[in-house]
Amino acid sequence: MEDMVTIEHESTSLEQVAAVSRGAAARLSERARSAISKGRAALEGRIREGRPIYGVSTGFGRLAGTRVSNDQVEALQRNLLFSHACGSGPPLPHRVVRVMMFLRAASLSSGRSGVRTEPVELLL
Repeated sequence: MEDMVTIEHESTSLEQVAAVSRGAAARLSERARSAISKGRAALEGRIREGRPIYGVSTGFGRLAGTRVSNDQVEALQRNLLFSHACGSGPPLPHRVVRVMMFLRAASLSSGRSGVRTEPVELLL
């Protein structure tokens, strides 16, 4: 079993996924950290410029053209989290949860989401 899996900027292998499912720890590479930081900086730049950003300063779906006021952006993001934070049925097996969290962290490490490094680290 591999003890540590390193998430690179844009590549995740089936071998890494299997290792995580067997209990390997995961960490971000410096390239992944850099990509996350650059993506966050780009998002913050667009916010400072006042440019609309889908799902950040606008609504979703049919409400994508609706601008959310600056004082409501935090509430929008909080409500988005709450709307996706539900579950039903029996808990998933531990291995499945580990893989799902790893894959989410790997996806966020591309730097295209505008997330900060801290939530990715928390997932890992």
